[in-house]
Amino acid sequence: MADFQTDVPVELRINVYNEKDNLPNESVLYKDVTAVLTKDSIIDGTFTLDVSDYDIYVNSDFFVSIQFMNFFKGHIFLSGALLKTVFKRKYYGSWGKVISRFSCY
Repeated sequence: MADFQTDVPVELRINVYNEKDNLPNESVLYKDVTAVLTKDSIIDGTFTLDVSDYDIYVNSDFFVSIQFMNFFKGHIFLSGALLKTVFKRKYYGSWGKVISRFSCY
């Protein structure tokens, strides 16, 4: 996490998609994976979410998405140092590749 400053805790929905034509395709999850992001949940600049109870199995390339579920004032800057390629979309629009630094407001 590059920087996190919000006025309220941020509710997240995490999704995992299989890959088709080098883009996220269909969700492989059977139930919602959710979390609440707070300043206290970020330790040494890292937010960790244990998903071992969700029975997530993939056998090919996949994408992980983060959806912000509530409105907040402030900003969240994500670090993509370990990410190969970053995509984003608004609501349920088309996926698009992010060329420059990825940040969410």
